[in-house]
Amino acid sequence: MLKKGSKQSPITGEVYTVPFPIKIISNYQNYRAGEKIYLLTYQGEGQFKIWYKGRVIDGQGNLPVEEIFVNGKFPQDYKSTWWVKFRLHNGQQGWTKQTENFDGFDRCS
Repeated sequence: MLKKGSKQSPITGEVYTVPFPIKIISNYQNYRAGEKIYLLTYQGEGQFKIWYKGRVIDGQGNLPVEEIFVNGKFPQDYKSTWWVKFRLHNGQQGWTKQTENFDGFDRCS
């Protein structure tokens, strides 16, 4: 078990997500009202990776979509888990999703 304060070095990170469908509410650039996009990973500052017509697209935060947040929080159906692979000072490696307990893991986002 990895304990708070353990000396570790983050190696890489992976995000596992369940695509979250959301509807476009008005025409915008190549997007049309009524089409669905799928939110993948939240990138911060209101930006998401999305899936649209078979492609993954970065940083779509200004699309005219139905309300995503409920009382300032993600909807319960939105599922995304960030895992980080790390190496301990003794060479052991492992994975954790409890990144809030450790320093330096944000380098793996």
